This record gives sequence, structure tokens and C-alpha cells, in this order.
Amino acid sequence: MGSMMPLPETQDLGRRCGVLATAVLLALAVGEAAAETFRIKDIYPGGISSVPRAFAGMQGRLYLAATGPGAGRELWTSDGTPEGTYLVKDIVPGSGWGDPDYLAALEGVVLFSARVQGVSGEELWVSDGTEAGTVLLRDILPGEESSIPRALVPVGGTMFFSADDGVHGRELWASDGTPAGTRLVKDIAVGPGSAGFSLYASDLGGLALFAPADAEHGTELWRSDGTEAGTVLVRDILPGPDSSGPGFATVAGDMAFFSADDGVSGVELWATDGTEGGTELVADIRPGPESSQPSGIVALGDVVVFAADDGVHGVEPWLSDGTPGGTMLLRDIATGAASSDASGFAALAGAVFFSADDGVLGKELWTTDGSPLGTDLLADIASGAAGSYPSPMGLHGSELIFSAWDPVHGRELWRSDGTSEGTVLEFELWPGAQSSNPLFGPALSVGPVFYFTGQEGYLGQELWGYRFALFADGFESGDASAWDELVPE
Repeated sequence: MGSMMPLPETQDLGRRCGVLATAVLLALAVGEAAAETFRIKDIYPGGISSVPRAFAGMQGRLYLAATGPGAGRELWTSDGTPEGTYLVKDIVPGSGWGDPDYLAALEGVVLFSARVQGVSGEELWVSDGTEAGTVLLRDILPGEESSIPRALVPVGGTMFFSADDGVHGRELWASDGTPAGTRLVKDIAVGPGSAGFSLYASDLGGLALFAPADAEHGTELWRSDGTEAGTVLVRDILPGPDSSGPGFATVAGDMAFFSADDGVSGVELWATDGTEGGTELVADIRPGPESSQPSGIVALGDVVVFAADDGVHGVEPWLSDGTPGGTMLLRDIATGAASSDASGFAALAGAVFFSADDGVLGKELWTTDGSPLGTDLLADIASGAAGSYPSPMGLHGSELIFSAWDPVHGRELWRSDGTSEGTVLEFELWPGAQSSNPLFGPALSVGPVFYFTGQEGYLGQELWGYRFALFADGFESGDASAWDELVPE
């Protein structure tokens, strides 16, 4: 039999990977010239900061809240160019603040909270990126009072959030981006009492995971498909009105991993497939009632990497595949009972980056491929014992973007491709030992541009961007489709 023809999807993926590989090789060939960092726009000119925040990406553009001259904190958008960065709508005209917050994209629109004092209070708004299309979506608590929407999280084609309509307390709501499709999902803490929320997980088979509280169960793990009937308790981990207090969940494969306290084992690592029977303690890492306190859980394929304290090695990096036998210490970085204080985990291209202190070099950038032998120091950025205290900001293409400090440059923008040689200072926004502090602002990769905030000298905190200079000419329009051709999903 002759060789089979590849499927069109395979052909397309191969072509895109080939283009990406070629682009990366070219980028490596031109070295430092292959990347550029630039201030996108001085939104509030002079020494006053626009303080960009609450980033969301939609259709190749960044949406954010910022303060500009003649307006308070309002909704802005950017395509990564000065002329493509502008005020979308002055929700409260003049110097008043609409104060958009909790921005999240949902199928061609951005949902967010905004307030109009004396009119609708703080309610749910929607924007299609135009002034006319930026409107109050629903006045959930009618009149001047506020429902205060919080924790907007898209799962599939539904935006889940919490709000208080003045009748049911703070409960689970959902929206499809239309007024009629913005509704109370379920009154979990029946009556005016509030369920509250402390946990969301991105799509677990089309389900939103969250941790509300009610009088019967305390704070426990629930799931929702967006309907009242489909919003149910997953498991009462600590039976009765006391709370197991599920921590933030991370999806890896077909499981969500989180921390919880069953009243016997302390705060340990749990996993769920969204069913009661499939929600189990993974491992009692610190046996007995004391807690290992799993934190910083990130997915690495079908396994998770996180920090935990087993009572013997201190706080160190661990790995779990969801079974007791597959849950193990990756490396005792600060040997013995001392803690390396592993934290700031970020997964990228088959590896996890994090910061840790081995007791000699200070807190520096480490990486793991999920194996003990593959867990090692990546770069000693601040030579000696001082520590650079790296803080991951986000992922862009095949790189980790992060901030780090050294005594020569202060805290500035760094990037890494996962190798020691490829871990470099990208740009010094504020030359010298002063810090531009890209750490103290939001960051997001949208199409070919990685957006972040930073301070250039005394010009205030403004909007900055990073991208491969090799690709710059092809993206002046902000069209993300070309980037998609280079970076396969």
C-alpha cells in the first residue's frame, strides 16, 4: 500500500510549524536585534501616570482601563501602535471616573464592571470596541445602588461572575453578552444571604468550578454548566457546615487540581473530574493533621507542578499526575529543613519556570521539565547572594517574559527561551540602577504584542509593548491573523 496522504489539518499544522521554526532560526541569527521593546503611547503626557490596568484581549486588540487628560479612568484600546491606542468611551464624561475593571472577553465583546455615580452605580457593561457599542449591559440592582460584578470568568460561550441584586445576596450570575442573556444562575445561599466566591477554574469539560458558601455545607467545591439545574455541589469535602476552603483550581488534562482541608489531613492536594466520586485527596504530602499547603499550581501537560512543604524539606517544588504514587518532590533546592520558597510558577513549551532560593545565590530563576534531574537553576541574574527575585509576567510566543532585579539595572524587563544563554535583559526602561518596575502592573500577550506597564524615568507609569522586531513590519495594522499563521495553537 502506498503512503497515506496527510490530512489537511496536519498539512496546515506542519506548514505553520515550519514557518515558525524558520522565523525562530532567523530571529536567533539576528540576535538581540530580533526583539524590540517600545512605549506604545504616553496616554497621560508628562510626569502623570495613566496607570494602565485590567487588561483583556479581544480580536487582536488590547482593552484596558487608563487615565488620560480631560477624562478620568475610562475604557481604552490598543493595537500596539500610538495611533491605534485611543479612548473607547468616556463613560462618565469629563473628570469623573467610569473606572472599568474586571475586563474579560467573550465572543467578540468585552464585559466589565463600571460605575456611574448617582445613576446606575457599579454594574455590568459591554463593549464591541466602539463608542456607540459600549453600553450598560444590565442594571442588576436597579437605581443608584450597585450590584458590584466581580470575578468575570469566561467558560465556553458563557461569562460567569458574581453580583448582588439586592434580593438574593452575592450569587452566581452568567451572561452571553446580551441583556436578556444576563441572568442569575442560582440562589445558592437561599434568601438575602450571600454565597460569595473564592475559586474559578477555566473550562473543565464545559463546566465552571467555583467555591461558594451556604449554611448547610460551608465553603465547598461546586460546578455549573450555566443553568440552575446544572449548578450543583461537587462534594462536601469537610461534611457539615464547616468549610474545606478549596483553593484556586488548575486544569490539567481532564482533571482540576486544587487545595482543600478535609478536617483530617490538613490543607493538601485534591483533584476532581467534576463528579462527586471523581473528587479525591491526591496525596497527604505532610501526613497527619498538619498541612503541606500546596500553592502556585500550574499545568505541565497532564501533570501539575506546585509548591508544598512536607515537613521535612521545607517549601519546595513538587509534581503530581493525580495519583499518590505519581506525587513527588522534584528537588530539595534549599537542602534539609530550610525552604527555597519556590513560587511564581509559569508553564511554557514543556517546562515550568519559577523562582527559588537555594540558600547560596538568593532567589533566582529556576526551571523544571517535570523530572528531578531536569529541575535546575536557569540563571543567576543578580550574582552573589542578593537574589534577583524574578517575577513571571506572562508568556509570549515561545518565551517567558518576566521582571527581575540586579544592582546595575534595577528591576527591569527580562525574557527567556528556557536556556541559560537565552535568558537575557530585554530592555532597560529606566537606565541605571533605578527600577522601571514592570512587576507592578498587568501584562498580557495579544497577537504579536506583549503588553505591559512600566515607568520610564519620571514620565509616569504607561503602556509598553514587546515583540520580535523580525515580525514588526507585518503587524503595523495590529492584525493578529498573521501572528496566528506563525504561532500554531
